[in-house]
Amino acid sequence: MLNLESFDLSSLFSVEGKTVVVTGGGSGLGKAIAGGFAFNGARVYIVGRRAQVLESAAAEINALRLAGDVGSKDKVDEVVTALEKFEDHVDVLINCAGVNRAWKEEAAKFDNQHNDPDAVEKLLWQGMDDNEFQSTYSINVNGVYFFSTRMVPLLRKGTAPTVIVIASIAGLMLQRQVISSLVAFHADIEQDSRSVVIPHFQGELSRVDRIAEDQAASLHCASLLASRFTPFKIRVNTILPGIFPSEMTGVSAKPDLSDLIESNPQAARAVARSPAGRAGAETEIVGPCLLLASAAGGYMNNARLTVDGGRLMSAGSNDGVRMEDWTYV
Repeated sequence: MLNLESFDLSSLFSVEGKTVVVTGGGSGLGKAIAGGFAFNGARVYIVGRRAQVLESAAAEINALRLAGDVGSKDKVDEVVTALEKFEDHVDVLINCAGVNRAWKEEAAKFDNQHNDPDAVEKLLWQGMDDNEFQSTYSINVNGVYFFSTRMVPLLRKGTAPTVIVIASIAGLMLQRQVISSLVAFHADIEQDSRSVVIPHFQGELSRVDRIAEDQAASLHCASLLASRFTPFKIRVNTILPGIFPSEMTGVSAKPDLSDLIESNPQAARAVARSPAGRAGAETEIVGPCLLLASAAGGYMNNARLTVDGGRLMSAGSNDGVRMEDWTYV
C-alpha cells in the first residue's frame, strides 16, 4: 500500500535544519536562493566579495556571511577553512558566483555586421585577449570545480549531500548576436552572483555576450563532478536559468521588462521572444533549488534543469540577428 503520509509537502520538500552554503549569495539570484533556504529553516552561509553588500543581505534574509572569493584555489581554501571553524558538516552547496567580461573596444566597430565574413573575422581575433578568457574561467569554471572539491570533506558528513551549480542557458545556446549592452544571463557586479546584466559593462560600445563558452564548460564540469563524486554519494545537479530581473537589469514594474526597452533593450527583447513572454520570478529559481536539495529530488543526479520560460527552445544562431527580408515567412 502507498504511504500517503510520505507525500506530505512539508516533509517532501523540507530543507529545515540543513546547513547550506551559497556562493555569490550577496545579491541577484544567489541572494534569492539563500533567502529561500533560510526562510524554510536552513542554516545558510552566503559567500561574496563585497563586504557591505554581504552584510546587508545576511541581515535581510537571516543568513551568516563568509567574505571571500572563488577566483583561485588558494582563495577558495581560505573561505572553506574559515567555514570549518564553525561547521563540521554541510548538506547543500550551491555554486552561484559568476562573472562575465565584455569584448574589447574593437567590438564597437562591428556594428551588427553579423553576416559580413570580414567583420566577423576581425571581431573574433581582435575582440578578445587571454585575460578576458582567464578572468571568466577562473570564476565560472575553476571556481565551481575548486569550491565543490574543497567542500567534499564537509559534504561527506552531511545528510543526503548535494551540490547545485547555477549555470545558464547560454551554455546550450548557439547565439552569435552582437548587442549594444552586454547581457550576461547570470553575471553580477564584482564577481558576486549570477544574475542578468553587468552595469559597468553597459555604455556606448557594442559588445558581445561571450558567456556561452565558459557556461558550456561549467555545465560539463558539473557532469564530471557528478561522476567523480559517486564514491561519496554526493549528488551534483545543474540549473540553467534564463532571464531573471535583478538589480542589474534595472528597476522594472512589468513582468515582460518592456519598461526597460531604453535602458536595457537586449533583456526586454529577449524576454519578448521567449514563449513565456516574461522574465522569471524569484520563486521560480528558488523552487527548483529546494527540489534538488530535499527528499523530493533525492533520486536526481547529473540533472540539467532549464528554468527559462521556454527561451532556450526558441533561440538559435540567428536569434536577434536581422536576416534578409526574403528569408522570413
